Amino acid sequence: MKWRGLLLHRFLLCTVDPDGEVAALARFLVTGPLAQKQPTLLNQVCVDLLFVLNGYEEHPKYQAALLHGSEGAGAVDFLGCECDYPVSTEDAGKNRQHELFRFVCGSLSDEQRIETTARIALEVLSPAAQGMLPCDLSAATSPSSGSKKSAAGAEAAGTFSPEQHRLGFAVLRDALFVLRCAEMKVGRGVRNGDVTEEEMATGDIFNLYLLMSSTIYLR
Repeated sequence: MKWRGLLLHRFLLCTVDPDGEVAALARFLVTGPLAQKQPTLLNQVCVDLLFVLNGYEEHPKYQAALLHGSEGAGAVDFLGCECDYPVSTEDAGKNRQHELFRFVCGSLSDEQRIETTARIALEVLSPAAQGMLPCDLSAATSPSSGSKKSAAGAEAAGTFSPEQHRLGFAVLRDALFVLRCAEMKVGRGVRNGDVTEEEMATGDIFNLYLLMSSTIYLR
């Protein structure tokens, strides 16, 4: 099966569908048959999800994901997909994209978690620190309006629109959520259930060390 455009991202959204049977079937397919045939599938898409789920369509990461595997054919887009409503009425405080991140991270191996952490540091945290990823929430809520520019054009000009700041802030917020979620802790394996306090502390220390090492390397 060829995952053209954002077809995989749309399919992964089914793993947190409000219909429990749909979500269970999608999770079975992702962690079973698909994982056996393409074991690095989730690892490759994890960082792209940060931009796709937040709708940052002008960013190069989103555009690259959209055109992936299209080969001149019509790319599958993300129109009509909603991520910000609760998973179910019992989980009113949780939204679909955070639950999706938790599922994806929990399905990764330790090596894939380490690689994903490094990619987040390289492709999200470093650009945010250098001003290449707009994420100033005060600018996002500014009443002043600017012309809509592409991410590449705005970066070259050194200016970003309030909407780009809003989207960039959302990407950074979710990136930090991924790094902090229990499912991202190294050493817990690919399994379900809660982690112990000892596992949490060990994972936090290791991930912090890895994140600091990646940041130092980037400099």
